Amino acid sequence: MPEEEKEENRSERIIVNDRRLLTDDERQGIATDTGESEPEGPTASPHPDTEESELFEKMEGEEGPAQDVDVPTLVQVFIAELGARSWMHLGLLQNPITKLVVKDLPQARLAIDCVAALIENLDPSLEPRERQEYQTLLRDLRMNFVQHSGS
Repeated sequence: MPEEEKEENRSERIIVNDRRLLTDDERQGIATDTGESEPEGPTASPHPDTEESELFEKMEGEEGPAQDVDVPTLVQVFIAELGARSWMHLGLLQNPITKLVVKDLPQARLAIDCVAALIENLDPSLEPRERQEYQTLLRDLRMNFVQHSGS
């Protein structure tokens, strides 16, 4: 590409301003801007919109800001979700969104294999009772997969 064409492409930049971050005066200036001068960029409003601050307060809840979740707890959440997905894909649970019962064995196999891998990695930090519960879950998933796949 010749240098002249590169120079032309550089001068034709598109400027995007996030109006949520602009003050009312800045929003008005951009709306009436004729394009003669390039705005220098958005600045954060010192007073957030009332709607935005209300939403933030709702997200925080009554207990204050959301707490950071440790990785083992997060893995347990993933195991529970993948376990539920496994049951759905085995055709044993209704999908809560579609309200349909659909058998999808490849998806079930993937979900069960992921549950097994997560349990294997989580195993050293589990209490004996938790370890037994996860092993029972995995055994039940695998047995049901074999029964429903006809293998």
